[in-house]
Amino acid sequence: MLAVERRLGLQAVRYDVYEAAIKRYGYIGRIQDVALKEVSDLINLNLKQLENDKSYTAKTFKSGKGFTKGNYDVAYLLVLGFLMCHHESEERANDELWGIIDPEITNEATKQRVLKVLDKLIYYSTEIPCEFFSSDETAD
Repeated sequence: MLAVERRLGLQAVRYDVYEAAIKRYGYIGRIQDVALKEVSDLINLNLKQLENDKSYTAKTFKSGKGFTKGNYDVAYLLVLGFLMCHHESEERANDELWGIIDPEITNEATKQRVLKVLDKLIYYSTEIPCEFFSSDETAD
């Protein structure tokens, strides 16, 4: 994990705690900005950094694919949490990733569904950092 990614603060949060907080308000697939702020303490989210449009936190959470007009896409937030939070064990991390791939617990996943999750994983692990570091407008 890059030092700038540590500024998100999510590595201090267990993924299952993060997931429960996000799903509590985002059960319809979206979570509003106000609700994310309400769970900020649970997920160790720095609200000042979230409000600073030039910070890594804001650029990550309010990225173009996962954020629209004050609403966060829960699927993107869960992938972000999976990547940045810590997991109790490797086995638990495997189960949590499968929960993202197969949220309805059907024990099956279409190729399209797996590719969508992989796209989100690549987005947060490579595209966001590349966009952030290539931008001249960074505040971190």
